[in-house]
Amino acid sequence: MHRIVTALKWACGAAALAFMILFLTPLVIGGPGAHQGPLLAFILTPIIFVATLLLTLVWPRLGLIVIAASLLYPVWYYVNMPPRDPRGTLVPLNAQEQALVRPRHFEARVAVDGGGFPPIYRAGLIEDLGRTGLFTSVASSEDTPSPDLFATVTGSYYGDKEGYSFSLRWSRQPERSVSVEVWHYAGDGPFLYASRHRLQVERLALEVVRQMDALGPSAATKSPAQ
Repeated sequence: MHRIVTALKWACGAAALAFMILFLTPLVIGGPGAHQGPLLAFILTPIIFVATLLLTLVWPRLGLIVIAASLLYPVWYYVNMPPRDPRGTLVPLNAQEQALVRPRHFEARVAVDGGGFPPIYRAGLIEDLGRTGLFTSVASSEDTPSPDLFATVTGSYYGDKEGYSFSLRWSRQPERSVSVEVWHYAGDGPFLYASRHRLQVERLALEVVRQMDALGPSAATKSPAQ
């Protein structure tokens, strides 16, 4: 009976440790497939519990094998992680990029159109495009009569990627349009959401400035400040 109780203690401890490591590793390291990584914790933990229980019934110290394997999992995950696309890593703007974005402001009111996608994508774009501070105002098309610019959602990211895909066009010159695409791996960046969100808004501002320069000024608006 004592051996069974000891084995159960080892099995519970090893399973709890393994679950924590398996669940948190993809979230901390990130990269492609990070959104599905934590699911492995729910699949493997029962297996680890049973394996540890059987091993410790033979000799309690054998439970250390399972614990050691769990501690090595982050190394295995990092080594076997698929190659990253450099565009998907959230990093702060460098000095040159900051100098490009910081002084810019466009005297334009932006109306955001969902483009047939779920409302949550439009709401997120309105919020983050407004946070950039690049435009006079950013709101839904229903709340922006006679806008200067239209921002239309053209795609969405989900799963292991987060970000935006939309077009910008002058309301009086709809034939002039540019595409804006900003995304990153959902598990990348600092663990806190606020830090990731700030970096995402900075990257959005940079890409919008670049595309607005490519779009050029409209006769109905002032030229962007240089």
